[in-house]
Amino acid sequence: MKNNIIVIICIFLLFSCKENTATDPLHQKSAPDFRLEDINHQRFYLNQHKGKIVIIVFWATWCKVCKAYLNALENVNPEFKDKDIKLVSIVVDPENTDTLSELLKTSIKVSYPILLDRNKHVTEKFSVNELPTTIIISQKNKIVLVKQGYTPSTITQIQNKLTLLLENEK
Repeated sequence: MKNNIIVIICIFLLFSCKENTATDPLHQKSAPDFRLEDINHQRFYLNQHKGKIVIIVFWATWCKVCKAYLNALENVNPEFKDKDIKLVSIVVDPENTDTLSELLKTSIKVSYPILLDRNKHVTEKFSVNELPTTIIISQKNKIVLVKQGYTPSTITQIQNKLTLLLENEK
């Protein structure tokens, strides 16, 4: 009985994640600029990607859902490869370097940059309080989607938003 209650609570929490758009305080605001270093010590500057769609995924090494999500996003990348779309992820607990290194060797296989938010400044700028959180920034540097959590429909929602942004650009 106890196990059933725990399972029900876990399922509720997993599917209670919601897409925040018009009600989110960041929606349609200009994206705050930032620069971070990636795991290969290369700097990423958001302002160097103006005119492109930027997808940012915030995650943590302890978040099991995040790991599955990061790998699922890898499938979105080739579909929009020839478009002006930049996908990056930001790990919010890079101090766990051993864990991060192990994850990248074993369970997270991605080709897009993994940025390190060492002081959590970028996490705070984007008011991230749930993981994973996905933020899509339009070609006009406006935040057009804030998606907290990961459900089976998340990838489809992202693909639909990207398609809409690309169509509106024409």
